Amino acid sequence: MSVEKDIIKIQNKLQSMSDENADQTQALDLLKALKDLPITLDILTKTRVGMTVNSFRKSCKDEEVITFSKALIKNWKKLLSGDKSVPQEPKKIKKSVKSPRKENKK
Repeated sequence: MSVEKDIIKIQNKLQSMSDENADQTQALDLLKALKDLPITLDILTKTRVGMTVNSFRKSCKDEEVITFSKALIKNWKKLLSGDKSVPQEPKKIKKSVKSPRKENKK
């Protein structure tokens, strides 16, 4: 089975668990499975699994799942650093310090 199909299956399971009353015991296992898949920027863009994981993170009550989700999203964001269409944070401009003017000695 392709990576994309695996991701979509996991994504659907996470979406079904995002209800407040849903059983979220398998969530950590699903997130670990996502971590082990060779995910590329193209796959992230096509499946939008990052959006699903982030949405699930917000509705989840288990701290371990929340922490793991944040780490997973952070790793995926690193893939974006090679993407030139994403604007980078502007560099800070250092203010030059003017040196006190030397007084002419008379």
